[in-house]
Amino acid sequence: MDAYADLVFLGGRVVTVDAEFSVASALAVTGGIISAVGERDDVAPLVGPGSRVIDLRGATLLPGINDSHLHGCALGMATPPLSLDFGHPAVSSLADVAEAVREATGRVPDGQWITGHGWDTGYLDECLGDPSKLP
Repeated sequence: MDAYADLVFLGGRVVTVDAEFSVASALAVTGGIISAVGERDDVAPLVGPGSRVIDLRGATLLPGINDSHLHGCALGMATPPLSLDFGHPAVSSLADVAEAVREATGRVPDGQWITGHGWDTGYLDECLGDPSKLP
């Protein structure tokens, strides 16, 4: 064998996201690039003395998510419990928003930001009564 894989995953479900969305049981990575996907017998010859082998023990290996804009991070930061939910039906008025913020101030240390998401003037009582009024 000319080159062994750096990293090999065996014994699980490898979701390939190819055109058929096929599922394999093993995957090898060489030089940061997937070098083989298939069954154990397809990938085993790539295991060498320096290969790191991970037994998935039946777990599922999914393709990585590459997102240069950090949408995944933004979603996490804009989702409870890291962000207060001000969407309908969680709140129905600006008074509800103010109360939720007041309650949150009692739960976080001084100086820590409190963030919220989801408010919609179409569902806030005061905004429905006066469209020029905004949170």
